Amino acid sequence: MFSNFLNFFMSSKLKYTKRSDDIYLDFVLNFSGQVFGNGIFRVSNVSELISMKNMVKEGFHELSDEVKVIGFDWLGRVFISGDSENEKIYMCDIGAHEILEIPTSFLDFVNKEIPMYAEEVLAVSFFNEWTKTGNGAPEYNECIGYKVPLFLGGADDVENLDKIDLNVYWSIMGQLWG
Repeated sequence: MFSNFLNFFMSSKLKYTKRSDDIYLDFVLNFSGQVFGNGIFRVSNVSELISMKNMVKEGFHELSDEVKVIGFDWLGRVFISGDSENEKIYMCDIGAHEILEIPTSFLDFVNKEIPMYAEEVLAVSFFNEWTKTGNGAPEYNECIGYKVPLFLGGADDVENLDKIDLNVYWSIMGQLWG
């Protein structure tokens, strides 16, 4: 079911097993806590779904209680699925303090948007630029965040990035925005 996603990240070691009739839950149960693409994308750990949802809602109060956390990228942007009434994915970017809407279903986001539009969705070139400068990829609980957030005029370049704990980054950026 998630073969395009796994093939894109060359994750042949991971196998999909149907565990639920809910596609979102099935994805999270199968790939909970997994790091893909040398840290470019991480699937949220099942045990952290509620705390991550709360973290995102603290940064963006306008979000519905029905949102579901899918995962997060190397820049600390958290991807959530909308409530059950719509077929939209939202990229919550605390460093720019904006929510970008991706008008697609959860399954299409995972199997089509990420593999086909990885540059737009995951900023692959920017990630490669970061790692080519000798900087390491983030661990599961880390992100590469902006030293000076974009919403405060920070530059969108490698010199303005630093490795930081994901929760700390979201907390600091939320406080700066507030």
